[in-house]
Amino acid sequence: MRSMTRILVADDESDIRNITARFLKRNGHNVDTAEDGAVALALAQKNPYDLIILDILMPKKTGIEVLMALKTNTRTSNTPILVFSAQNPKTTNSSEGVALADDFIQKPYVPSEFLEKVNHLIKTTDG
Repeated sequence: MRSMTRILVADDESDIRNITARFLKRNGHNVDTAEDGAVALALAQKNPYDLIILDILMPKKTGIEVLMALKTNTRTSNTPILVFSAQNPKTTNSSEGVALADDFIQKPYVPSEFLEKVNHLIKTTDG
């Protein structure tokens, strides 16, 4: 794993976004944040990230809309995406979109499980 990976955390709930960003920073990652889907998409298209973490329900663009846009863009299609949500994607109309993600974790997440998924996704694409 690279010494300083770059992660984007997109969640419209500031507490979750900030807690997640601080947790990842304490674990050696460089973190940018986005408060809605439109900002997340703009940042992801502008900056190369090692991982993007998306909430499903966000204003302006949903996490699913952002996910679909990123996976169909040649510049961002290989960037791993971890979707996290309080919703169970299997019981919502988001299940097809979530299937495009590289992994999913339900909120509230267990920090150790969350970090394991993050590190696995980064390691998998690190080559």
